[in-house]
Amino acid sequence: MSIGATLLAFAASQHHNLHMALIALGLGGSGMTFMRVYPGIRRGMLLASVVMAAVSLRSIHHGRANPAMRTLTIGFSVLTLAIIAWSVIRFGL
Repeated sequence: MSIGATLLAFAASQHHNLHMALIALGLGGSGMTFMRVYPGIRRGMLLASVVMAAVSLRSIHHGRANPAMRTLTIGFSVLTLAIIAWSVIRFGL
């Protein structure tokens, strides 16, 4: 199971790396323009966020998480889904 956790941690870090690459390429201020030009990347990031929230919620449902871990996981999953909803409302799908 530790390999799965490592792979999930790596996948989660890629969102940040994409933005850092955009800044390094001089596209820092126009990152949103880049996302509009290539909507597949944005949709992929939104999908990855939904999948990660679902995996997190599923893991606390089937695992033996303590109450603090359950609270944090649910809180961050709700926050993630709220940000995704805001993004879709604001910028479209």
